[in-house]
Amino acid sequence: MVITQQRNGFFSEVNIGHWLLVRQERERQGIPTRHPSRGLVADHPLTGAIFRKANGKLYTVESVRNDWLAGWLEVATLRDEQGSHATVVLRNVSSISEAMSRLADTFASDFTLVSND
Repeated sequence: MVITQQRNGFFSEVNIGHWLLVRQERERQGIPTRHPSRGLVADHPLTGAIFRKANGKLYTVESVRNDWLAGWLEVATLRDEQGSHATVVLRNVSSISEAMSRLADTFASDFTLVSND
């Protein structure tokens, strides 16, 4: 088991050897390697919304996707006024990871919705 914290604050908990074997076997059998619900949510109501971070910077939600880390998460890609990107956990749907719950709480406390046209 490998547990690492990435620069963006996310934690990875992966048994890499087992994961690669499972993925290879799924590909060999023609079974999808991703859950069909995982991925971009094209019609998410927050796509295009503008949030103000506690430091005053404005961010636009470029995309929202469903992701998995010990349960489902709603994750967004944000772009600031200079074009830099950030990834945030909008909502912890079912993840049992305390780190993911903290990241969702941080988004809720640090960001305020400004516009959602």
